[in-house]
Amino acid sequence: EIPGRVARMMIDIGAIDRVGRLEPVVEQEFLSLQHLLLAFERDGAHLSPGELNEDNRLNGEGPFRIVPPQKTPGPPDQSSKSDVQDVIWPFDETADHNAGFGTLVGRVGPLPAGTTDIDILEAGWNFVDEAKLIVYGAVDPVPTIQDKLDGLLALLRAAPAADFKRRVHKWRFILEIKLLQKMIDKDCHQGAATFIHNHLLERTDGFLDNGGPEPDDWIVDSALQPRTYWTLHEAEVLLNILNER
Repeated sequence: EIPGRVARMMIDIGAIDRVGRLEPVVEQEFLSLQHLLLAFERDGAHLSPGELNEDNRLNGEGPFRIVPPQKTPGPPDQSSKSDVQDVIWPFDETADHNAGFGTLVGRVGPLPAGTTDIDILEAGWNFVDEAKLIVYGAVDPVPTIQDKLDGLLALLRAAPAADFKRRVHKWRFILEIKLLQKMIDKDCHQGAATFIHNHLLERTDGFLDNGGPEPDDWIVDSALQPRTYWTLHEAEVLLNILNER
């Protein structure tokens, strides 16, 4: 189990057909799952790196850990390996346990032509040492970028005019997000990333840099501005991945 406060993010497993064990994962294990938790910190500290056991498996909690949802929801009982069972929820062998497993690599199938599988036994320990999580294969960031921008547009449309420096800035920001989406649709990924970095982020970075709105910020609300900034930052990161191909 991973006790304590766990830093995590949701990942859509989609067509992932191999997750970082040192052997292929049985396909049926994930057929009914839509999302998994990816844990990378516990109580503010990084998960301890795993170790290779005698069965050639990555044994240990980290540095990354995939945690599937429980098929039968239940309380977080004590680990079966713990000598202390006099707790609120002692180990229950009949419960549906979902402590997860250490993770290194996610392969998204089908692999594109010319793509070579990663030899985890050869490269895996470098990933552990560098605390890296690798996802490769049929990965297309564009749908994710557009989904994020669609969500941002909905957020901006619903925001009151008072959240913006001037009323006109609300509609200008919405129009510029639409322009950004058109650039991406036309495969102008480098131009879109530059537009975000040099223009849109400059209008939303006051709270990040100085704890409050700056003169050139278009969004002045303390909740809306950071949400907008980080959505655009994520889109820029994904665009830069495309630009490096």
